[in-house]
Order: sequence, then C-alpha cells, then structure tokens
Amino acid sequence: LALAQAGHQVRVLDLPQCDFTALEAAPGIEIVRGSIEDNEALRTAVRGADAILHLAALLPPASERDRERTMEINVAGTARLLDAASLVPHAHIILSSSVCVYGDTSAQEPPVSVARAPRPADWYGESKAAAEALVRESGLPYTSLRISGIAVPAFLAPPAVWPFQARQRIEFVARGDVVAALRACVEAGPANAILNVAGGPTWQMT
Repeated sequence: LALAQAGHQVRVLDLPQCDFTALEAAPGIEIVRGSIEDNEALRTAVRGADAILHLAALLPPASERDRERTMEINVAGTARLLDAASLVPHAHIILSSSVCVYGDTSAQEPPVSVARAPRPADWYGESKAAAEALVRESGLPYTSLRISGIAVPAFLAPPAVWPFQARQRIEFVARGDVVAALRACVEAGPANAILNVAGGPTWQMT
C-alpha cells in the first residue's frame, strides 16, 4: 500500500487463501494468486518489474518443526524466484532476510554489524543465510535487508518456551519503519550489499 500510495504500480503475489480485501480496494495494485513454489505465478508476478520485493518465507515457530520444508520454501523458493527474475535482469531484487543469521552474539561487543559472518543457531536463520548467498551469487542487482524483531501493535501469544536468555540483548524495530526501509530500497535502487534494519538506541533492551 505504501508503494502504491507513493505512485508506484504494484503487483502482489500471495497465497490464494489470503485476504486481499484492502489491496483490491486500492488503485495501482494488481494481485496474482499463487505461491513461491509456483513457477508460472512467479514469472507472471515479476514480468516487467523494476524492483522485486521478496518477502515470502516460512517463519518461526513453524520453520523449526520441519527443516526440509523450511529449506524448500525459504531457499528453493528463493532460487525459483531468481530464475523468474532472470527474465527481467534489470530488476532490483530486495530480499527480506533476518538478524537471525548472526546466531548467538552475546559474547560480541555491540553493535552487531553486517561484517559478522553468519552463524545461525536455528533452521530459520540457516535458511535465510542460504537465501542471501543465492541472491548475492545470482549476478542480479540486489539489496539484502537483515531485519530485526518487528514490533506489531497487536497482542501475540508468547511461545511455550521463550527463545531468549534472561539478560539477552535485543533491538526491535517498528513495523512502519520496516515498510519505510522497503520503500526506500525500491526508490534508491540496488545497493548490491547487505544492510541491517533495526530501531536504533531507543529500541535496544534486554
């Protein structure tokens, strides 16, 4: 919606069972119903695109129940998207990655920078590190965004076991700021680099 409101023509690919009501009512948005596993839908979605925002992923906790399925969606799915994107080689690939690729940084002096090599501690982080590598090695113009934990204005039931240590450092980011970062990437063009997206000092806590 933010991109359409800024005057961009937007094509959205998402699962057929999703609620598209808000998007269907907005001008400048075309909807493609399909999935990251559907090569034909991917080719339709990227046709003529100047920028491709890759947000599809199997997220925790679901990603931690089945490694094979996580790799199929997050890694093989990225490979399928890149194959489709090769038909529009000028298009800027913007990958939504995660700070999970860093793994345990508790012994490292903050802040954690993109210079730290990925050391994922879970299957989701492993899949995102692999997806980043595919994008980087594709030869296509790209920007990879390692996004921190997103704070959303809604109550979410906590996991049965909290995946944090008692004094673990974490830096959250507001959902609106992530949207702004994605839009900025579209409008700035490819960085051909990895960038962290997080909230800054006022969002740092333990």
